[in-house]
Amino acid sequence: MHNSLTLLGYYLGKMIPPDRVDKYLLPIVLGIIVLSFVPSIIHIIQERRANKKD
Repeated sequence: MHNSLTLLGYYLGKMIPPDRVDKYLLPIVLGIIVLSFVPSIIHIIQERRANKKD
């Protein structure tokens, strides 16, 4: 897993021109933050549905 992240960073660095890093960095970071909250949100929704059935 660790090597795959390193390779991903390497290839993303090659694809994004150095003068446009700021343009792409914020959306990438925001995407990572949003994706990190998705499992918690799904869990909360599942718990609420289970509580309504009881």
